[in-house]
Amino acid sequence: MIEKYIPLYLLVFFSTLFITLFSERKLILSLTCDGKTLYTQELAIDLAPHQTASVAIPESFILPESCDFGCYVNLVMFDGAQEIVTRQCELPGKRNSIVYGSPLSSLTETRSHIIAEGNGFRYTFHKLLGHFDSIILDGQEQLAEPMRWTVWRAPTDNDAFRESWMIQRFNHSCNKVYEISLKGNTITVKGSLAGISRMPWLRYTQTLSFYDNGAVKLSLDAEKADNIADFFPRFGMEFAM
Repeated sequence: MIEKYIPLYLLVFFSTLFITLFSERKLILSLTCDGKTLYTQELAIDLAPHQTASVAIPESFILPESCDFGCYVNLVMFDGAQEIVTRQCELPGKRNSIVYGSPLSSLTETRSHIIAEGNGFRYTFHKLLGHFDSIILDGQEQLAEPMRWTVWRAPTDNDAFRESWMIQRFNHSCNKVYEISLKGNTITVKGSLAGISRMPWLRYTQTLSFYDNGAVKLSLDAEKADNIADFFPRFGMEFAM
């Protein structure tokens, strides 16, 4: 919920590159708040190697003083039609407190799914996968495929552990559910992540609590295996929408 707006004066600095001319690439800048795009601009920058440039957001642009999920500045570089570089930075601002409704009175459990349903929402949780495989809001399906935990991202030249990541098959992880239970409005899942033909390198306990206003509170308690000395490339949940 946006209550008040404040002006934003933002400078974006482009660091130097060795051989790439920015004039040969297309740069798109956008500002988003709570998932909505508030401002977008295609940048025309004649930036030679070992040079630095800056771009000022017009003073007429106003940024919400508060938000629910965050405000971000996004930069995307294109080589022709191909997206080659992305960068996202969170903007400072006040986060509104999360409003939970009353605990959802009942969830429906079948052999394969647990379903949480209320006014304007229907969440279908797959017991074998340990994730949502359907999220319907106002009659519209939000997921193209089931959600999943992942530790993978594309490695860069500076990632010294990238060979170890490939050996552990972080890029081909499998989620295993050992135990799942439903009590009241809360689902508890105990599971693990492992690469194909590898021992689990992460074990976790996940809880999801459902509320009558459609809010879902998720928490995860995870522990990395002792034989994994390297840090994970990242950790998060993937959504295909």
